Amino acid sequence: NCFNLTLAATYRARELAQGHEARITTDDKPTVTALREVAQGVTGLEMLRKVPS
Repeated sequence: NCFNLTLAATYRARELAQGHEARITTDDKPTVTALREVAQGVTGLEMLRKVPS
């Protein structure tokens, strides 16, 4: 589902912006890094399980 992948990338980008370590090597901004992580399969829908309801 594209919506869920977008949400996962959004939450991951927020984590990166708060100082969490990137799981890939890149010099990009947090948003681009998060999208690259999702595209490479390093980050995915497990991000949605971390979000408080």
